[in-house]
Amino acid sequence: MTKLSSFIIMLLLLGNGICFAQNEAELKAEALTSAKATSEAVLVLDYETIIKYTHPNIIQATGGKDQMISLLETAMNNAKNIGVVIEKSDIGNLVAFEQEQGQYRCLIENNLVITLQTQKKRIRNKSFLFGFYDAEIKQWYFVEANKLNSTSVVTYFPDFKTSISIPADEQTVEDF
Repeated sequence: MTKLSSFIIMLLLLGNGICFAQNEAELKAEALTSAKATSEAVLVLDYETIIKYTHPNIIQATGGKDQMISLLETAMNNAKNIGVVIEKSDIGNLVAFEQEQGQYRCLIENNLVITLQTQKKRIRNKSFLFGFYDAEIKQWYFVEANKLNSTSVVTYFPDFKTSISIPADEQTVEDF
């Protein structure tokens, strides 16, 4: 092999590594953007957007898109009627990013502030969204990460395994 062909092969290998790194950087950015869209949709009760980023297994388990919208509307109306107000919903850091079981996955901080108007309480909840990337349609889907630590995970994700450590949710309650 000549020095020129060795050099070309090295450049090709290096180029592939750079493309892979760029791809991962783009996927991480897309994951955060998708999670932020979901978070913003919660604040304005945009059920279509919430469902767009909800993992299809969850939608199917609730009876489909229309049934899930109905459930969300009912839950939010009931919450509003008893004085529950979502003050803030925002996304924090990308905590983990892995390629496993043939797909990219991530863990993203999710911060929620809810007031219980009738009880004069404010709840601050730090939880996590677990993201699954569907490469065929270039779409991130999310589930509440704490649900993946429960035994019911088998119902929604029968062969689910992950190396990503899912922390427990953190919650504080204060008077206002």
